[in-house]
Order: sequence, then C-alpha cells, then structure tokens
Amino acid sequence: MPTRDTRARQTPWVVGRAQELRTLSTALTRGPSHPGRFVVVSGDAGIGKSSLVAVALSRAPHEGVLRAACEPMDRRRPFGVLLEALASGPPDVAKAAVGLRDEQGSGRRRGRGHEAPPTGVSEFVVGERIIDLLDRLSTTPSVMVLEDLQWADSASVALLSRLSRTLAQLPLVCVVTLRSGSPRDGLGRLMEAMTAHGLLTHVELAPLPDDACLAVIEHLAGGRSNAELTHHARAAGGNPFYLTEMILAHVREGSLTIDESGEATFVRPLAPPSSLAAILLRHVEFLTPETRELLSLAALMGTRFRVRHLCVLADRQVTDLLPALNEAVRAGFLESTDEENLGFRHAIIHEVFLQVLPEAVRAELHLSAASRLEASGAAPTAVAEHLLRTPVSGETAAWELRLAQQTADSSPATAVALWRRVLAATPGDPGLRAHAAAGLAVSELLSGRMTEAERLAEDVLASAPPLDLIGPLHETAAKALIYRGDVLGSLRRAESAMADPRVSPGDRARLLVICAAARYFAGDIDGAERVSRSALEAAVATDSTAARIGAQTFLGKIAGSRGEVAAGTDLLLATTELYGPDVWSEAITQHEAGVMLADADRFDEALAVIEHGRHLCELHGTVTGVISAYTMSALVRAQSAHLSDVSADLDAHASFGGATDVRVEPAVVALGALVAHHQRGPEAARPWMMRVQQIGNGPLPITRGWAWFFIAQSAYRLELGDRVGALTALRDGWARCVDHGFLIECPRLAIPLVELAVGEGDPEGLDEVVSTLDGLAGLNPGITHLRAQALLARGLSTGSCDDLVEATGLLAGTPRRLDHAIAAGHAAIGLARAHRRKEAEPLAQSCVAAYLEIGADATAQRMQAQLRRERLLGRSAATPVRPVTGWGALTATEATVAAWVSQGKSNPEIAERLVLSRRTVESHVSHILAKLGMRSRTEVILAASARQVPADPAHSSSAAAAHPVGRGAGEGQLAT
Repeated sequence: MPTRDTRARQTPWVVGRAQELRTLSTALTRGPSHPGRFVVVSGDAGIGKSSLVAVALSRAPHEGVLRAACEPMDRRRPFGVLLEALASGPPDVAKAAVGLRDEQGSGRRRGRGHEAPPTGVSEFVVGERIIDLLDRLSTTPSVMVLEDLQWADSASVALLSRLSRTLAQLPLVCVVTLRSGSPRDGLGRLMEAMTAHGLLTHVELAPLPDDACLAVIEHLAGGRSNAELTHHARAAGGNPFYLTEMILAHVREGSLTIDESGEATFVRPLAPPSSLAAILLRHVEFLTPETRELLSLAALMGTRFRVRHLCVLADRQVTDLLPALNEAVRAGFLESTDEENLGFRHAIIHEVFLQVLPEAVRAELHLSAASRLEASGAAPTAVAEHLLRTPVSGETAAWELRLAQQTADSSPATAVALWRRVLAATPGDPGLRAHAAAGLAVSELLSGRMTEAERLAEDVLASAPPLDLIGPLHETAAKALIYRGDVLGSLRRAESAMADPRVSPGDRARLLVICAAARYFAGDIDGAERVSRSALEAAVATDSTAARIGAQTFLGKIAGSRGEVAAGTDLLLATTELYGPDVWSEAITQHEAGVMLADADRFDEALAVIEHGRHLCELHGTVTGVISAYTMSALVRAQSAHLSDVSADLDAHASFGGATDVRVEPAVVALGALVAHHQRGPEAARPWMMRVQQIGNGPLPITRGWAWFFIAQSAYRLELGDRVGALTALRDGWARCVDHGFLIECPRLAIPLVELAVGEGDPEGLDEVVSTLDGLAGLNPGITHLRAQALLARGLSTGSCDDLVEATGLLAGTPRRLDHAIAAGHAAIGLARAHRRKEAEPLAQSCVAAYLEIGADATAQRMQAQLRRERLLGRSAATPVRPVTGWGALTATEATVAAWVSQGKSNPEIAERLVLSRRTVESHVSHILAKLGMRSRTEVILAASARQVPADPAHSSSAAAAHPVGRGAGEGQLAT
C-alpha cells in the first residue's frame, strides 16, 4: 500500500484568507491594556478553520496556549472540552484539571464522610473550580483554543456564557471554531452574551476563491494546473479539505502526471468525484480488512477515543491491534492525541466511517460497547454515552435507571437523558417510571427550577407510585411551592400528605418541618413553633437526622424572631454540628445561624458560617442553597460592611437570574433600592423602587430583612412627596411585625417611624414603639445596639438630647456604622435646637464622616445640606465626597482586593483570604476596573507597581485602618 503523502500537512490552506487572517491576528495580539476577548471562527466542515487559527497563533505567539477539541461522544460529559483545555495548560493548572477530570468520573466520595455526594463530584462544583482554574491564568497572557464548539456539552457552553461577565478582567483570548448552521440555543446565548459585553470578534470563512483553489491544486500536484484539472477540482466547491483529499487521492493513485512543460495532467480521463466520502472510501480500499473493521469500531467511540476502550470494544489486546492501528496512522486516518488517546485526523473522516455502518448495526455495537465498558470498570458516564445512542427500549430501562442514579451528581445532563429514556420506554411499568420521574423532580428542585420539579412530582403522585416514593414526592412538591413563594399552597400540600396513611413515619417527620416552615413564612409563628416541636419529637422517634435539623432550625429561628437572640443563636449553632443526608437542610441552618449571629453583633462569625453553608451547597450542586447564601450574606453585610460590599453580594445573587424560578426575596430588592439610594441618590434607586412597589402588590411572606421592605416603600413615598403615605408604610410594617411576633425586625423600623411620626405631628403609637424596644433591650442585655436603638427611639419621641447622645455613643462602639451615622445626625440636630451647639458640632462632623466611610455618598451630601441649615457646618466647607474615578474612588474592600490583584493573586485566592465568595470578588474586580478606567488585571498590576501599593495588602492603610472587618453599614433610615 502506498505510504501516506505528508504534503497534506503542509498545504497552505490559508491562501486567500488575508483579511480573515489579519482580523484574527489582531484579536490575538494582546497587550497589558487589552481586556480578554472571545473569538469565533465559523464556516463549513473542512473550510480551514483550524488551519487559520494555527497560522494566526504562529504569527502572534503567547506565553501559554491551551487547546482542546469537542467531539460528539462528549456532548453529555459536563465541561469535557474545558477540562481538556486546562489539562494542556501550565503545570499547576494542568495537574488540578486532570485530577478534577478523573474525580468527576471516578465515583469517589467527597466531603465530610456521609455528607458527601454519592458519586463523583457535582457538576456545579466542577464548574466553580474551572472558573477558579481560569482565574489562575490571570497573570499570564494566554490563549484557549476550543475546536468544534458545536459539539460542546451544554455545561461548557453555559460556563463560557457566564465567563462573559469576567473575561475582560483576564489576559485570556478564547478562540473557538464552530460549524456554520449549528443549532443556536446555548451557542446563540453565548454569542449574545459576548456581544453584549463587547468581547466578540467573529471571523466567518467562505469557500476559497478560484485563484486560491488553483494555488492549492498546484502545490499538491507539484505542477501547473491545466484546464481539465481545474474544472475537475471545482467539484470541491472551494472547500480546502475536500480539495486537498481529492488531489492527494489522484497523486496516491498515480492518475496525475507532470509533463515536460511542468503542467499537471490526468493520465486518463476521469469524472469528478461524487462526494468527499467517495474520495475517502476509495482510499480505504488500500487498507487491510482488519484495519477497515477497526476504524469502523473506532468511529463508534467518537472523534477521539481511549485505546483501552477500543481494546474493550474489540475484545482484543492492544498488541493484537497494533498492526491495524499503525496502518491507519500511516494512511492518515488516525493520529495520536496524547499518551492514552488516538483520534481521527479530521472530524469529516470520522463521520464518513460512522455513516458507512448501517444504523441498526451501529445501535447494536453501541449496546455491546456499553456492556463491555461497564464490565471493564469504565466510568458510568462513558457507559451511558453508548447506551444513549441505542433505540429506546424497555429491556434496558432498569440499567438506565441505575446509571442515572450513578451519574446524577457528576453529570446531571446524562442522568436527565437516562431518566427521560426510562419514561419513554416503560409505559407499562409504573415502578420504573415513578423512580425516573422522581429522580428528575429532585434534579430540577436542586437546580432551582421549581415549577418543573412540582409538575413532575405531581404527575408521579397521580399515577399510584411505589410506597417508598410517596413521602419524598410530596416533600419535593411542597418545597418547590415554598421556593416559588406559594406558602399556603405548600402548607396544604404537606398537611394533605401527612394525612396519607401510606406515608412513612420518617417521611411524616420531614413533612412536619415543611408545615412549620410554611406557617412561619405565612406569619403564624406560634403555629410554626407548635409544629416544629411535633416535628422534633417525630424526628427523635424515627431517628431522622434531616427532620431533626429542620425542626431545630425553625425553633432557633422562631426564638430569634421573637427577640430571644441568645437562645436562638445557641440552638442554631448546636444544630450546625448535626450532619445528615440532606445537605440543603444543613446549609439553611448555617445561613440562619449567620443572620442570628449578626443580630448579636458577631459579624465575623456570621459571615464565616454563611460562607461555609454556601461552600457546602456548591460542593453538592444545590443551586437554590447557593442563592440563599448570597441573600443572607447581603443581609449581614448590610449591617457590617461598606455598601459596595453589599452590592457585590447582590450582583452575585443576580448572576443566577434567568436560570431558576426561585422567588426573589423582597428583602433583596429592598436592599438594592436602599443601597443605590444611599450611594448614588433617588434616580439610581428608582428602578429598584419600582420593583419594590410591584412586590408590595402581592402576598408578602415573612422573611429576615422584612423590615427593609417597608423602609424602602416609605423611602419611595418620600421621594414622591407623600409623607403621609411614607408614614403609613412604616406603620403597616410595624403592625405586621408586632402582630406576627416578628420582634427582631422592630428596631430596624422604629427609628424612621418615630422620626417621621414626630415630624408629621402624629405621635400615635410611639409609646408602644419605645416600650417594645425597651423590652427587646431588656431581653438581650448583652447586645449593645438594641439598647442604643431603644434610647434613640425614646430620645426622638420625647426630645431628650441626653438619650440621643447616649445612643450615639453606644453605637459608636459597635460595628454598625450606618446606625451610628443616623444616630449622630439626630443627636447633632437635637443638641443644636436645644442650644447646645458646642456638643452638636463634633457629632455633625462625625455623622457626615460615618456616611462617607461606608460609601453612602449621596446621603452624606443630603445630610451635610441639612446640617448646614442647622448652622452646624460651615457653608464654605465642601463635603469630602469620595472621587468617582481613580484610586481614591476605591472602597476599603476594593482597595484590599486591588492590592491582592497587584500581587498576582487569583479571584479564588483573594476570596479565601477575605472570606468572600469568588463571585463576590468578581464583582469587586469589575468595580475596580471601572473606577480605575482599566480593562484588565494586568493593567492593575502595572499601575499598582508604579504607585508602590504595599506588598502585603493586609497592611494597606486604606484597607486595614479605614475598614476593619465587621465595621460598616446597616440599613437604617434614609436621612432626609
């Protein structure tokens, strides 16, 4: 057989691509001031996309080039192409990527003993770690090339879309090749996301023009092309790969000759080939039957495949396959991709060999491959990939159900596909169908798609499911209803389920917890306590750790809501030490404990506990729990941090928008409105305020941060000039909190309520307000801020300057900077009106300084104007408002993050040091780049070096002195 002609590798496929090459080369040429870029090179199969990228890279060398190619068999392997690309990166990144890839498919357990996911590592945490690995590339300009993205798995495409938020921060150019006409869906959203962020460069390759085709022909033939050869080659339609294979086939077969004048001519007349497949199959005739058979088997494994898996499929030892493999490589059909894998030289070659096999034969071979791979100990995802390529059949349904359970954590897309096949294949087997639908329902619930989770659970319950599924299905449906905001519907569902005699005692205990939760959110705190105690008794009787965790969590939450902060905190912290099978319950307990710790002014502990709960949810792929963590973190930081830190958590929360139908907490929207109002004024807050009004038109579940919602409603009314409506909103909120026993929210409402009532000359009910706060302070003698709020309310109500001054002094010793600013302002004005101006002036200055310290610049300006009217501040003195741009515009946290960035630290490393989530750090870095007018982290590093930013960010004066951990903003009142 003729040996392979190596000129195919040297073919100048970029002939006729001068403009496209310039565009691509420009996108690849990145300097320190250039942000990341996303480049798409698209065109038909064989049009020369890969060659164009290779030539462009050779002309614009980079310190690191990461490469990977997608292939059809990996479309359900989460992040397959991204892990492969990272495995070709720097040694530390490559080692981590390989370990993660192996762990993903190994089925090894992770985490704390029995709390670990049952198989592999969850898709969610793999995605988070991939982002972390990409962040490690932040100090070295790199290029990541991803070929044939039309075959990428949905998780990889979704992660690339998410990368659009931070790609500008990285010195990374992501180049992808894509076949024209690929289905849009996720790829379309990816392109739209990159376009929206101004990151997309699109290079579309059309067929080669005639002069370029002529150059390719003459290069391969070794002589000038005559008219007959040129006409013959037009069958390739300007496709470089088709054209190359056509000419090389003639060269191999000896049908071309070079005459004395140097012209390439046919030895005998030949008709143009009917297709590229015809050319390749004609070349296959030179191979031995053993090699042809092996190539057909290899095509079943994908464009790339493990030699070990091919041996399993062929039921042969590798030594037996070597002659055929070597022949296939010499003939140019296969090539080595790494130490363990071979691949087809081009995807078109793979497709030709696959299409040669009749569909029925392919299906039978895939079934055999699945069976043999499982017997050899291959990863469940690899087994499932072959099984999914066989016709739907009831005979394999039980097998598919088992594989779905094994892949549910590591490859949800695979599990979902398997469950759906079981549903399609078993119309007459209610048992298998019920288990498949139940699996789908839980998957949807954990992913935050509550409507679909409820629908699936309801459908199964309506079809007489197996007894062991009845309780869990009711639980899934009831949880979905709660997270969609239908609290009463959830209560009805759970109570109805408990009346079902088929529900087991253990399941009934967990359903009692849901009843307690629904009653709590509906405002029936007494009923929630009663049901929680019943749930705890049932949990102990049935040894249900999950139910015990849930019951104790709500008992602690209820105690704290009533103002018994110490008792609630102790119970919640004790509950965090219980480890059960329900990660969701564990994480929620930690989130609630964090908020309660903040009530006790133990902010460092609060953030650490919430962060641990978030990490636990990420580890197990519980998206809903991650969203909850960002909500609680924002609530805590709103009382203990700079307002920009709160914004960063709200940004991280919003990054999940559109991916779930979990109801957005009213407190989240209210926080967004109040933070914008304090930072940038009424206009900036208006979109948030409109959302607050829309939410107020519907049912309002009771949740932590509830008071903020009424404060935001009141602020909106004030901006409209409706002071009566503003006071009514606050009184309505107060009445609801008191009526429902939700007293822990009362101090937050009290100060703006008293101030507005006194200002309007309508003191009705103020004695009750003061009395309620006195009671809370007496119930919690060790919590300074509660005593301070009681004094502040009393001082505003009675006009006692001494109470106002004492309250200000107490708050000055707590981490609550916004509360202190509000108190200082009231005390200064009260003293001034009592003609105690010398005492008032320092407090006036302290008030403005406190607002500025937490980034409440707009409120600082409004308060300065008011204090000037009271003649407490000189009219010539300008408010030292923080600059809008430049290094001086950075908040304390942003300055700390910038200092770490300047030391070359990645986002995950910064997050670990500052006890933040990586998403929150991403938001901070985005704010830093915007304020500094820079486009990449590299620019920050260079600029920081020029400014001599401290080598140890922990000792930066702007970070440590001005903003110690635990000092910052509360929500408080909007100063007027």
